[in-house]
Amino acid sequence: MTLTQLQTSPGREIRSGRFLWALVFLTLSLGAWVGRLSAGESTPPAPTPPAATPQELREKWGIEVIRVALTGYGNMVDFRYKVLDPVKAAPMKELNLKPLLLDETTGARLHVPTSPKVGPMRHVSRDLVAGKTYFMIFANTQHHVRSGDKVSVVVGGIHTASVTVE
Repeated sequence: MTLTQLQTSPGREIRSGRFLWALVFLTLSLGAWVGRLSAGESTPPAPTPPAATPQELREKWGIEVIRVALTGYGNMVDFRYKVLDPVKAAPMKELNLKPLLLDETTGARLHVPTSPKVGPMRHVSRDLVAGKTYFMIFANTQHHVRSGDKVSVVVGGIHTASVTVE
């Protein structure tokens, strides 16, 4: 019996070695994947800038954190901030910077979801206005973040200090 005539069951032959090669490839791939999982390897998270105190946020970045609260039956985290200086707060409006909410209790990293029709669930104005409050909504579908947890938000070089979730 040759590789091209592998007997699978009486009366049935596989005429090509493709099946066998696919099976070998799948087995090796699965083995490598399981090995990485068991070793605890994963893509390292991007480094985050040092957290700024509320005073530093006002002076250096021109924003003030208003509140962080659960909404939508806990499936979302609502982050509200007030712009004090539109020039200093410019990174908050940059769409190429992806906001990240870090939960200090569980280590979870939440992202702002983007819908094909609506876009990102955050304020996307071209111009920020001093004194106006803006928002970002983070997906919390697995309920990693809970009321009372300490979280921080990272947008580019801006990293808020620990804020308690309402």
